[in-house]
Amino acid sequence: DETYEYAWVSGAFEHITGFDYHLQGKEALPKQLVHPEDKEIFAHKFKRLMQGNPEMSEHRIVTKSGEVRWIREYAYPVLTDEKVTFIYGAVRDITSSVKSEESLRNHALQQAAVAEIGLAAMDGGLDSKTFVSEALTLVSHVLEVAWSVLIDYRADEGKFGDYVVVGQRANTDSIESKPDDNSTYLGYVMQQNDPVVVRDWIQESRFRIPKAYQQLGIRTSLIVVVRG
Repeated sequence: DETYEYAWVSGAFEHITGFDYHLQGKEALPKQLVHPEDKEIFAHKFKRLMQGNPEMSEHRIVTKSGEVRWIREYAYPVLTDEKVTFIYGAVRDITSSVKSEESLRNHALQQAAVAEIGLAAMDGGLDSKTFVSEALTLVSHVLEVAWSVLIDYRADEGKFGDYVVVGQRANTDSIESKPDDNSTYLGYVMQQNDPVVVRDWIQESRFRIPKAYQQLGIRTSLIVVVRG
């Protein structure tokens, strides 16, 4: 019936996942660990294992604390009378390697974006607003974000001015225009004078969510102050 349970797990299991194997359901545990977006990879691997094929896969897990980690998993089926009766496996935490690769990739993409922006500037065929729009579009593509906005802050007037939006359209009138109001996202960033990351707007309590973000269903965001 292709049901299974773990017969033995090493102590490294708890170190990587945060779960105490002995206190968890032996059948439910894998479903708790596999990242929702990688369940198809896990299901495909398990199907091939049950067909008697050794497997190596890389996928994400969600630890007990909610941290997402990458693992490389090796699995070898043992057959008895042409049926899989045991599966031996080993797991390696490759989170650091994956992050290093992502960092190198992002750095390369950023350098390419800077080069393209530089070439566009040297060409001189674009007006300033079009140039800023194209540069922001390129940066958005590199960062793989759904929505980006560049807002001009007029220090001499103490207010926000023009802005350029790239990506999904929303009511941009809802962008706050009070730099000294730290109950708003932009105002808070101006007061902090540092990049401010929101990992989950549902749980954010430092300031209220902008209406534009609500309209677009944005869950995570980042604002960075760029000094000219």
